[in-house]
Amino acid sequence: MRFPKANCTTLLAVLQRYVRLGYAVLPLVPGEKRPHFRLVPHGLKEASQDPATLEAWWRSCPEAGVGILAPEGVLVLDVDQGEAWEALRRDFPALEAAPRQKTPKGGVHLFLRLPEGVKLSASVRAIPGVDLQALLMALRQANELFLALLEENLPLKTALLEHLHSHLPITVFMVYSERLNFLPAWFVQLHAQSLGKPDGEGTRVGTTHVTAPAHNDKT
Repeated sequence: MRFPKANCTTLLAVLQRYVRLGYAVLPLVPGEKRPHFRLVPHGLKEASQDPATLEAWWRSCPEAGVGILAPEGVLVLDVDQGEAWEALRRDFPALEAAPRQKTPKGGVHLFLRLPEGVKLSASVRAIPGVDLQALLMALRQANELFLALLEENLPLKTALLEHLHSHLPITVFMVYSERLNFLPAWFVQLHAQSLGKPDGEGTRVGTTHVTAPAHNDKT
């Protein structure tokens, strides 16, 4: 969700509505789904319901997106296929009344409140097109990865490499098949014995190669 500066008052009213419904709110990088690194450097942990905090965030960056954290007792269904949502609407008309939002790929996020005392365990593909287990696992992994130390934090390492790339000749080597997992390491070692090493004055000669994981579904 994005609002121009002139509608900052309208946006703040929308944020307060989320708070009244029990949601904590945090600013997102404009046009993206990740927490705003300058306003909330600790990510999801800094989501807030405090009116003054919310106003300070969006006064500072009116174009920031809006992220919400569902409170305990709220189940978010990630319907990843438009056809699955149409089938759900047909079979369960009451879902029409549930708050929902569209995803960029044509899916739907449904916000459902569980009955008091009910705890729902995730079940993979319990409904065709709805993957609760994948959604919960992805959120858990993303949160752990975002808050990890540098040694285990791939996004932070990637950001550091991008920064270094602006003044150092670095080339990232990626492979898209598990059968080639050892190829980048072999190539980096081979390359480091020649062009990748600094000369006698400490100046880097040629390019320095580093490895990075890639999505295997591109094979």
